[in-house]
Amino acid sequence: MYDDWHWDEKSKTFAVELGEFLLAFCDYLEAINLSTRNLRNHRDNVQIIGMFTCNYGYYDEFDSDMFESGEANFEYEFKRKITDSPTALSNYRSTWKHISRFVKSENYELFLEKYK
Repeated sequence: MYDDWHWDEKSKTFAVELGEFLLAFCDYLEAINLSTRNLRNHRDNVQIIGMFTCNYGYYDEFDSDMFESGEANFEYEFKRKITDSPTALSNYRSTWKHISRFVKSENYELFLEKYK
């Protein structure tokens, strides 16, 4: 999943930690019983979010707080590199909202335990 998200050992560590977080997020999405279509849309966006966070986020260390507000959502990059379709952008924003809810959820740590 995150082979193209890193370029050296330090960035690889960040990419792996981010990947674990995003896999736990996908588990969370399955647990909240989304429709198959919504789940597929979110999973597609998770790949993009991981890539954008690694390549455009300028982060040295992973911290889930970077997702809590949903502010740094790389919409510019999404529009420029993926699509500027209003529907796709709406789905992308929705994924960011779900990530923010995931980080704030009471069971957040339980989902992460599987990947540690």
